[in-house]
Amino acid sequence: MKLAQLLLAGMVLGSIYGLIAMGFAIIYKATKIVHFAHGAMLPLGAYLVYTFAVRWEQPWGVALVGAAAICAALNVLMQRIFARRMLGRPLFAAIMITFGFEILLRAGMNLIWKGKERPIGDPWGADTVTLAGGVTTPVASLWILGAAAVCMAAVFAFFRWSSLGVQMLGTASDQEAALMSGVPIQRTFAVAWAIAGVLAVVAGVAASLFPRTLGPELVMLGMRAFPAAILGGLDSVVGAVVGGMAIGIVEVMVAGYLSESAIFGANFSAVSGYIIMIIVLMVRPYGLFGRKEVARV
Repeated sequence: MKLAQLLLAGMVLGSIYGLIAMGFAIIYKATKIVHFAHGAMLPLGAYLVYTFAVRWEQPWGVALVGAAAICAALNVLMQRIFARRMLGRPLFAAIMITFGFEILLRAGMNLIWKGKERPIGDPWGADTVTLAGGVTTPVASLWILGAAAVCMAAVFAFFRWSSLGVQMLGTASDQEAALMSGVPIQRTFAVAWAIAGVLAVVAGVAASLFPRTLGPELVMLGMRAFPAAILGGLDSVVGAVVGGMAIGIVEVMVAGYLSESAIFGANFSAVSGYIIMIIVLMVRPYGLFGRKEVARV
């Protein structure tokens, strides 16, 4: 029973990591930029849902859609301001700019919401349900699994069957060829950043539901999910999902079975994802599903 309980909890955490990692992967695949401010979008989206749902007493679904729209627009604005100007520039410069945006977002959230924990205003609260085998789980966990599955299916369908998604994949493969073929590159970049913003809101809200809480420390979840994106391959959306699920299950299993170990200690689960990432990268430097870049000389 303990194994089933931990496995379900790991899948829930892995779904959240998968959503976050997908945002990293989509932006990197489109623009070759590692968007480290992506982690700050998690608490921002959750705080916006709190503001709409609790302060302004709007329906929770309306609050979620409103927060997603704002974060998507903010991500597009960041793309317009700096990402389009960073194409062809050193990777280090782009990374430092994204860190700068993260600092600005965190400072803004602290100014507006005072860095306090807030109720997300979801309709489930602390309600629980007992599944087959006697496994008890919060109702919110089932919502997280369902919402993550819907978002992941929607992203896969977008890239597989929509013309804009196909254009985005073509742009990621060869920007010069896509430009000569008449593909609106800047529009595809903007759409990629907007999708990442929406995924960040869903992940941030999911990570704020019972038994977790909404607070400024939620920004660190982005860094804990980053190994999932690297593990699966930073340019692979499928790899982001697989990596997120793997890291989530490993973390929960380690916390469940090794937290009381005198050798590993209670916090070993927090670094277990990084250890898995390092081991995999030593064998496959581009991740499980990443593609090796070939340079023509």
